[in-house]
Amino acid sequence: MKGCTKTNILIENDISPEMLVLLRDGSHAAYEEIYLHYADSVHRFIEQLTRSGEAAREITQEIFVQLWERRAQVDPARSFKGYLFTIARNAAINFIEHQKVRGKYLEYSLHNNNESVGPSDEAMIASETALLVEIAVSRMPRQRKKIFLMNHEEGLNPGAIAERLHVSKHTVESHLATAKKEIKKMLE
Repeated sequence: MKGCTKTNILIENDISPEMLVLLRDGSHAAYEEIYLHYADSVHRFIEQLTRSGEAAREITQEIFVQLWERRAQVDPARSFKGYLFTIARNAAINFIEHQKVRGKYLEYSLHNNNESVGPSDEAMIASETALLVEIAVSRMPRQRKKIFLMNHEEGLNPGAIAERLHVSKHTVESHLATAKKEIKKMLE
């Protein structure tokens, strides 16, 4: 990766708002300049968090692919560096949590190697899925989490939730749709 050196990470300037407008408008040249400006520092940041050079390379690439796919959401009036490093931090946390789940699964598999005694593969997949859903729900904003749990644990429909929380039914439906997307993303 080319771009920033270790010394200029600390004094690195944010990308200009004009460059961000070009990115948002689909400029490949702006995207390439932003990539060259930030890729090394994002990679090092993720590597420090994950303690894995390979994971850092993969996550960095995924972040920049997502950046291109979501370029319309970039706000030139806000700090792009803050935006990018928040995405990087969240991606590293997702990786670490996934590794923990995977480690627990492997540990369980090693301790329960006897096929006649241990649970089926389907049960283990269901257990891992439940844990990933739990992680996704725990990360939700308070209101979305509350609405999701009222719907899935209490079995309340959007109208009943809206009445109880004194919000519109549309707000409840929007939170539920977003919650489902977040869970689906975690499971992928």
